[in-house]
Amino acid sequence: MSTEKKCPCESGKLYSQCCEPVIQDIRPAGSAEELMRSRYTAFSQQNHEYLEKSWHPETRQEIKTSEEELDKITWTGLTILNTKEGKQQHDSGIVTFVATFTSDEGEHELCEKSSFRKIDGRWYYYKGVPSRPPVKKSKINRNAACPCGSGKKFKHCCGA
Repeated sequence: MSTEKKCPCESGKLYSQCCEPVIQDIRPAGSAEELMRSRYTAFSQQNHEYLEKSWHPETRQEIKTSEEELDKITWTGLTILNTKEGKQQHDSGIVTFVATFTSDEGEHELCEKSSFRKIDGRWYYYKGVPSRPPVKKSKINRNAACPCGSGKKFKHCCGA
């Protein structure tokens, strides 16, 4: 019986068959979504070197969160909401996702529309725009309307 763990990116695959070959530079990410998943996994592993290496050179200087701050976060889940382009035949793509995490202040989620660009056949994270305000889960009643504006109850939407 194998003791290998599932990949943190929640693809359902084993780590060795998902993000590890991309993070270890055994092979490049085949799509924008695959790079997004590998970056989430790197955040969860506090792999700052990979995060910097996978950031597009034009926007890399925009990194504002210190390694010390990132190390205080525990990433708890990733949900890919939508992917536009970002396949092997494209030069750019957009991945919209929700990443959940805990910090000293409680449970949170990061909702972002991330853009990716390809240089010489390799995908890079270009920039991200919040797709809705970050939600501090512990402050929202499960039966309240979801703050994302979907019209659903929080427990059936972002709080699920």
